[in-house]
Amino acid sequence: AMNGRPPIDGPCIVHMAFFSQSRRSDLDGGLKPTLDALQPHAIVNDRQVVELHLLKGLDKELPRVEIQIEEAAALLGVEVR
Repeated sequence: AMNGRPPIDGPCIVHMAFFSQSRRSDLDGGLKPTLDALQPHAIVNDRQVVELHLLKGLDKELPRVEIQIEEAAALLGVEVR
């Protein structure tokens, strides 16, 4: 769980910023492995993601992925099965 919170179990919006050491990497190359790694720690299942935002950046000193997840149920009134 994230900071002692249980994983999100409803529709969610995910923001990911991929910072790599070179510009040669593809934006979507790390998408699926990163979504899979969020299970079951931050979200129950990646099929809950109803909106996705991706950003590609360059950081030769500190390559990383920054992730923000927010619940979408209140915004969308959507049920995920």
